[in-house]
Amino acid sequence: MAEQDMGQALDWDMTEVDDSDGYVLIEPGVYGFIVTDLKKERFEGSEKMAPCPKAVVTLSVVTDAGMVPVTENLMLNTKMMFKISQFFKALGAKPDPETGKVPVDWSNVLSKEGVLEIERRTYTKRDGSQGEANSVKRFLAPEDAPAQMPIPVPDQPAAAKTSEVSQYGYAM
Repeated sequence: MAEQDMGQALDWDMTEVDDSDGYVLIEPGVYGFIVTDLKKERFEGSEKMAPCPKAVVTLSVVTDAGMVPVTENLMLNTKMMFKISQFFKALGAKPDPETGKVPVDWSNVLSKEGVLEIERRTYTKRDGSQGEANSVKRFLAPEDAPAQMPIPVPDQPAAAKTSEVSQYGYAM
């Protein structure tokens, strides 16, 4: 059974709250992203996949509206090795020339960036109505990504503007 989002506790000393539901639906297309969070969890299995560990990665996707968080579950199962390979190649990992295997280093993914393709997934809500959600169609290796990303770099805090700039133009 899927885990329900139970939210997080707020504090009596808070001075403001977010006025939106926090969810932004992204137009399908190719976008740059930065890995902002990694959680190691367990998938309890389904009719189509055996129980296995899963990596829940939060990606900040660069859009015209600014940074939009997208969560992707990467199942550590042989059926999903292609997606794990895509993810690490998008972050710059190169396949070993002798074995063809892509190195995996979960401890080094935070703040890494890459390019992905977003699509919309349709689902049925608990009330029976239809909803749409952002979904990662695929991660693109640097050689498969567009040379010029057609998306603006969001405003950065003053300290970040003077820092090193990545290959995709993001302040690091």
